[in-house]
Amino acid sequence: EAHLGAASYGAGTGGRSLSWVPDAATPSQGVFTLDGGTPNAPVLIGGSAAFTNEVIAGTSFPLLVSIAPANLFLQLNATLDAFGQLGAPVSLRQPALASTVLYYQWAELGANPGVSNGLQLLFDQ
Repeated sequence: EAHLGAASYGAGTGGRSLSWVPDAATPSQGVFTLDGGTPNAPVLIGGSAAFTNEVIAGTSFPLLVSIAPANLFLQLNATLDAFGQLGAPVSLRQPALASTVLYYQWAELGANPGVSNGLQLLFDQ
């Protein structure tokens, strides 16, 4: 399992974070975790084949995933829970994605907008 893993990059705003928490017994399994948001807030999760480090137009928020149509593969609307968190199980063992690095970031929408750090995931067989 030396060829899979996760790494955070960049900085979010307002304490928002994105992480991948591996299972202690099976490190290729874990939880994709959004944290630090406003309770019950709407969010947008973006996934991309490339990273960037730009500022979102009209804001001071860092954009850490490429939104170029050739790179962006995921735009998922979700809602944070009553604690301002959201988690989803993820396996980094994906034969179809072996040796692929993908980049993720989430943005809180609504009354208290902001963004998370970036998260890079490396998949393996």
